[in-house]
Amino acid sequence: MPAAVSILPSQQLAALNDAYSKAVSRRRLRTLLSVATCAVVLFVAAIGAEVNLATFIAKIGNFFSYFDRIFTLDSGVRVWNDIGEWFWGWKKWLALLGETVLISYVGTVVGALLAFGLNFLGAENTARRAGYVSSSSASWNSAERCRTSCSH
Repeated sequence: MPAAVSILPSQQLAALNDAYSKAVSRRRLRTLLSVATCAVVLFVAAIGAEVNLATFIAKIGNFFSYFDRIFTLDSGVRVWNDIGEWFWGWKKWLALLGETVLISYVGTVVGALLAFGLNFLGAENTARRAGYVSSSSASWNSAERCRTSCSH
């Protein structure tokens, strides 16, 4: 079954094109404002962190040389030429790595169990009502008080 494409009248098409152009320009303006806001926040953070731009630019090569230094042993030989030298303490490091992974798992499980237990206190349908005020009703009540007291 062939599908026909309907051609809109020119005035309706112009209205749709105008609405589309406005939506695109709003989107571009929002993107520009977001980029400008990020730039201002980055600039303020740089001032707060006392970043010296001249030193930053002069030392930017150290970032890239870091990767070169990782793959160079103290003897000046590349890592892949002497793997045994690079992994000289692998048994100790493997045990420490296993301990780190264990700590992360224990922290994740403890956090999940704590969150699971606390979610019942935050849910309105399972928490006790006596003396309990949900955050949504408390904020609604305070907003209502402000509205009624300011209108007089």
